[in-house]
Amino acid sequence: MGRFSISFLLFFSVLALLLGGTPVLQADDDHERARELLLSGDVVSVESLLQKVWQSVPGGRLLELEFEKKKGRYVYEVEVLDASGSVWEFYFDARSGELIKKEMDH
Repeated sequence: MGRFSISFLLFFSVLALLLGGTPVLQADDDHERARELLLSGDVVSVESLLQKVWQSVPGGRLLELEFEKKKGRYVYEVEVLDASGSVWEFYFDARSGELIKKEMDH
């Protein structure tokens, strides 16, 4: 299964703009599955994850948000630009909201 974004593309675009970012979201035929998982409570909301991101990167700007299946589990990948111009990637388990990995993109 490839990359897919939650079907609330407009919501994320508005959210990113409100938070000072420019979203780059990818969508394909699996967006309905992502929406179902969110509505059923099987995955956590993006809002809860973005709160964690902004605590780690205050003043950051949202560059990209992806929802994908990796190694059998759903993962949110959040890419942000910090105040110094560095790009950070955060990987969260979509079901638990647990941070899997945080790294600076070189």
